[in-house]
Amino acid sequence: MRLMKSLKKNQKSIPKEIKQVWSIFCYFSISLLLAILLANKGWEPIATNQINVKGNINIPKEQIIEALGIRAKTSLLKINPKELESKIQKNLPIQSVAISRRISPLGIDVEILEKKPIGLAFRSKTSGKEAGMIDKEGDWIPIFESAEYTNDLNQLIVEGWSSRNKPWITLILNHQRESPKKLKKIIFNNDGQIRLQTKDFLLVDLGSKKALLKKQLDAFDELSRSLSSDLKNGSKTILDLKNPEKPKLFFQKKEI
Repeated sequence: MRLMKSLKKNQKSIPKEIKQVWSIFCYFSISLLLAILLANKGWEPIATNQINVKGNINIPKEQIIEALGIRAKTSLLKINPKELESKIQKNLPIQSVAISRRISPLGIDVEILEKKPIGLAFRSKTSGKEAGMIDKEGDWIPIFESAEYTNDLNQLIVEGWSSRNKPWITLILNHQRESPKKLKKIIFNNDGQIRLQTKDFLLVDLGSKKALLKKQLDAFDELSRSLSSDLKNGSKTILDLKNPEKPKLFFQKKEI
């Protein structure tokens, strides 16, 4: 009986051992094949037509390839995906990017998620005024000629955008997220003054004291809710909030 049980046990164990050996053989065979393929193909230079880009809507493929900065005759093995991801996020308005190398067929896969523009923006340069766009975080997005943008961008305009003003843009946008269509324009003057144009007010004067901006926006929200429609006339009413504890209303017949 013991002999029969031992034989049955060995018969059951043999297929399992063979399966394990076969799995190991297949693993090493595939690894060897990939190693040979990598040795043969990995040192071949990457051409621009071997770079596959996915997810771009507004940014032209040519701009993305240029931002990657892959030099001529650069081989696949010399390319560091993490370095390329960091470089492309630094140079283009991209929210996230994933780059991977491909052995067969030889190439690079670039998958991106663009930053979504929510309004137009203008900034001063030595050559004059430059037009662009902003996302919900207040980041600058360049306008690409070949892209098609929606007319909704005209609902919000930022005048005087700069990296220095970005934190205040973000603060204002975050305050307006519950009613985004009420905010029409954010204006940054050269002297540091901040003004808003909204659906309800021709002008909201916030002054230049950035430390008060949070209180001013809270006061603006409260006044927007409490003032009657007669006092909130978008084409005539000016709200002075330089001192958020003592707001002032002015009325003007003509737009400024």
